[in-house]
Amino acid sequence: MADMSNVDLNFMPPLWMRPAMVQTGLASLKFRKRGKTDLENNSRAEIITTPDGVRLKTVVSEGGNELRPVFIFIHGWEGSSESTYVVASARRVYDKACGVVRLNLRDHGESHGLNEGAFYATLFDEVFDAVKIICGKHPDRQIILAGFSLGGNFTLRVARQLIKTPIDNLSHLIAISPVIDPPSSNPSLDNNAVIRAYFLKKWKRSLALKQAAFPEIYNFDDIMGMTDIMKMTNILIPQHTDYPDAMTYFKDYAIAKGDVKDCPIPLTIIAAEDDPVVPMDLCKTLELGAKGRLFIWPNGGHNGFFQSLMGPTGYDDVIADILEGY
Repeated sequence: MADMSNVDLNFMPPLWMRPAMVQTGLASLKFRKRGKTDLENNSRAEIITTPDGVRLKTVVSEGGNELRPVFIFIHGWEGSSESTYVVASARRVYDKACGVVRLNLRDHGESHGLNEGAFYATLFDEVFDAVKIICGKHPDRQIILAGFSLGGNFTLRVARQLIKTPIDNLSHLIAISPVIDPPSSNPSLDNNAVIRAYFLKKWKRSLALKQAAFPEIYNFDDIMGMTDIMKMTNILIPQHTDYPDAMTYFKDYAIAKGDVKDCPIPLTIIAAEDDPVVPMDLCKTLELGAKGRLFIWPNGGHNGFFQSLMGPTGYDDVIADILEGY
C-alpha cells in the first residue's frame, strides 16, 4: 500500500467550496480563463504524427527559460487542450518560464477529421509515442507530464510503460483525479444527473463530428436519442472495437495496484475522497515506490481542488512545489 505519511491533509477549501459538485463544476467554468494571456498569445497548433501514422493535435507554447521544464498536459474524456482546468494550470507554469505542450487525445480538440479510426481509451501506444516525440523535440529540457482524469489514467499507464521503455528526459509524472478502475468509474457517470447530462452533451457532439468527418464509416443516429452513457457504450464497443462488451474494454485500461510501483521517475498522484466521478477506494491501494507521492484530500471533487475562485488550486500548489526542484 502507498505510504500514507505522504498524504497532505492541509488542503482545506472555504466552507462554501467544499461540496464535491461545487468543486467539480468550478473546474470547467470558462470564467477562469477570461481573456488571453502570454500563454495564448505565444501558442501555435502543431500536428504530431506517430510511427503508426496516427495524427494528434497539440498546442505548443515555447517557454523562455531553457533551464525550466517543458510541461505536457493531457485533458480528460471529452475535454481538450482548451479545457479550463488545462489552460488555467498551463498559464501558471508558463508564467514561471516553463514551456507548455497541450496534447489532444484522438477525436478531441476539434481533431475528429485527423484519423479515420475513432477514439477509445485503450489506444495507449499513440499517446506514449506522442509523449516520446515531444520529449525528443526538447532534448535539452526536462519534461513533466501532467494528466487530468482520463488523462491521469494515461499518465499512470506511461508510468507503467517507462519500466520497460524509458524516456531519457521525462523527469516527473503528475496524475490529477486519475481514473484507476474504469469498471467502477464509468458506470458512476450515470449516477449523477448533472454529470450525466454534461458528458452526454459533449460525447454526442463528438460523435456527430466524427460521423460528419467520415459519413461512409460512421452512423451514430441510432444512439443519439439515448440518455444513458453505459447503454451507449454497451452498443458502441462491440460494434466498433474488437472487445465483446464494455466491461472487457474497461478492464483493459484499468490500473492494478502494483502497476506503478517500479516507475523509474518521480510520480505524484492527487485525488479527493469526495470525487463524484472516480471512486477512490482503489487509488488508496496503489503501491508506490520510493519516488511516488500520493495526496488524497478530503475535499476537491473531480479536477477541482479550489481554494479560491481564481486559484491557485491545491494541485497548482503541488506543481509549484515540484518546480522548486528545477
